[in-house]
Amino acid sequence: MRVVSDYYMLLDNKLGRKKFDGGYVHNGLLKAAVWVLDNECNILKELLEEYPSYTLTFVGHSLGSGVVAMLTMIVVKNLDKVGGIERKRVRGFAIAPARCMSLNLAVRYADVINSVVLQASLKVFGYEICCSYKNLP
Repeated sequence: MRVVSDYYMLLDNKLGRKKFDGGYVHNGLLKAAVWVLDNECNILKELLEEYPSYTLTFVGHSLGSGVVAMLTMIVVKNLDKVGGIERKRVRGFAIAPARCMSLNLAVRYADVINSVVLQASLKVFGYEICCSYKNLP
């Protein structure tokens, strides 16, 4: 990376964010999550119909955790794509998560997305958006 504009390229658009459900998300991670759901929703739907007591659980690490967070939110907003299951049957676990959503979305989806940071589980995904690690209790 030679100049500041090289870093902007990594954000996938001018500011790297996109409006989503009343907040902001990382545009590139959202695109990746949409691609995953579009390509795998039929398989997920079949499996959830075949195993009605199972929970749909997504897990990702680092950059993949951002995709998992986006994927979990998209599935929760489009439950019909996976057979109309209940929200409580969808879970996302983000390990060493990327910063990918605004705080209002982190709070709204805290019941379905859990993040694991430095071996400590934070109930609100994205808590680190508003706090630096040195300020954590």
